[in-house]
Amino acid sequence: AHAQDDADLQTAQAMCRAGLAESAIAYVTQRRELSSEDRELAAKWTMILMECHAQAGLFAQSNADASWELCRSVYTEFTQADADNPRQPWLQWQLARCELLHAQADTAQYLAAPANAQPREQSLARIRQILIALESLEDDLKQRQPLAAREGTQGGTQAPARQLAALAVDVGLLRCESLLLRMRLYPRGSADRIASAAEVEQQATAILQRTEPDWASRAQLQLAAATARLELGQETVALRALEQLAISADNRQARRQAALTAIESLTYIQPLDEQSTAPTDGQLSARISRGHALLANLQSDDSGPEVKLAELQLSLADISRTAGVGQQSEQQTALQTLVEKSQRLGNQYGAYWQSRAEALLVGPIGAATGNGSPTLSNDLMMVAVRQLLAAGNITEAVDKLLAFRDHEAAAGRGDSAVRSASQAAALLQQQ
Repeated sequence: AHAQDDADLQTAQAMCRAGLAESAIAYVTQRRELSSEDRELAAKWTMILMECHAQAGLFAQSNADASWELCRSVYTEFTQADADNPRQPWLQWQLARCELLHAQADTAQYLAAPANAQPREQSLARIRQILIALESLEDDLKQRQPLAAREGTQGGTQAPARQLAALAVDVGLLRCESLLLRMRLYPRGSADRIASAAEVEQQATAILQRTEPDWASRAQLQLAAATARLELGQETVALRALEQLAISADNRQARRQAALTAIESLTYIQPLDEQSTAPTDGQLSARISRGHALLANLQSDDSGPEVKLAELQLSLADISRTAGVGQQSEQQTALQTLVEKSQRLGNQYGAYWQSRAEALLVGPIGAATGNGSPTLSNDLMMVAVRQLLAAGNITEAVDKLLAFRDHEAAAGRGDSAVRSASQAAALLQQQ
């Protein structure tokens, strides 16, 4: 079975996503203690405990370092206590997954404040280590599989050969997910981004060709390949595949991620250059309508942070497309609603999703108009600042203005950067 399909794991993940990580950790710890005499069950509950600590790291940024360290210490303690446990390869896979979640947290922080390069460098370094660890794990599995085949279904020193083969596919999938994350750390259209996408497409396609149609990880591999093709000039084919996965994939996680990826692509239009022409309003409306159809399907299937983020993204695209049309007061009200939604997302689902939302608010918000809208970005930021000031959070308001200053300076918008710096300075004088 796919390493993320276990019902106990899914329950623990749901608790963590709901902000109940401490309760999940306590419950899983108790189950692990009760299973200490069963080596396979002890390994399973250890993996789930590592997952819970990683999810806690995503939720609460203030305690994140301790949570990430606990992932590693739980792994180390288990492997030292039972060094020849047949489930050791699964523990290694889980450790790599925890490191990938850590890299996702770093990436979200970077995308929310691109002028701060430290989270980007941390994420890139972590991904390099993940890829090295996965290569080592693949080599280990290649050595174990012939031994497992000789031992037969009864098992012995090795886990059953079919389970090891399934894990090898999961290792390949985790590598693709790591490369996709690395891809997001490079500028759109850059050689490094395209190279990462090409590697994902090649590896995912190769694994799909040697797996059965009913293989548990197949939908996630198809998702990885389609996501990579978005960066390789194959948007039409890729979007069609993503939309199909969002509707019919047999795995909820794959359906959810396919919808979110497609919506992100549909609401992003490449900035214009001398050779390109702006899309018509009808073309933009058609893309956003496809996004809303995906959102409606997603809402009928799920209610987690991915749904809230998709709602935010489409609302942002709607506002950006109609910027300058209608009453200014109506747009300000819509912008205020967006900022409130992003804050609720963070309050409900934690620091990682707050960073994801903020990346939308300070990023290329006007992309859906075809030519960018830095004025809209500034309006959104000022709405957020006014809300913080109304709540008496002057320090947070200053921090937001300074982060936006750095973002605008990096984007080459010097006037906007100077204006944000001046506003921050004025607020500091009031303290």
